[in-house]
Amino acid sequence: MTCENDKKGTLAEIKVAMSLIRKGYTVSLPFAAKAAYDCLFDDGIKIHKVQVKYGKESTNQQNITFHTCTFRKNAEGKTESFCRKDEVDYYGVYVETLDTCYLIPSSIVSKRQMSLRLGSADGYCPNLAKDFIL
Repeated sequence: MTCENDKKGTLAEIKVAMSLIRKGYTVSLPFAAKAAYDCLFDDGIKIHKVQVKYGKESTNQQNITFHTCTFRKNAEGKTESFCRKDEVDYYGVYVETLDTCYLIPSSIVSKRQMSLRLGSADGYCPNLAKDFIL
């Protein structure tokens, strides 16, 4: 992971946590960097685990995409991926070009990457971004 990616990830984590707090949730952050989640939020009934991702707006401004896996280089320099969809309740996604956060249930995300449609839904991308705004 490059320094630029680290900065984007940190920015996304801060923005998602701030959005959850603004919605009135209690937010907690893990001490361990190896946790499957980046933050927890308490809705008064349950504590939910959130994996935070930095999303990108497509060049045609029709979709938002984000990786549902984490990619890291191991000691030998090989890239490893960690897909933890079953270990979290939500994906919190921050899109800097829109300065907007989205909260997507892990039950609907794709295995490696997911897209949200900015315009009207279509067969390729049925999930509308506006339905998941945090």
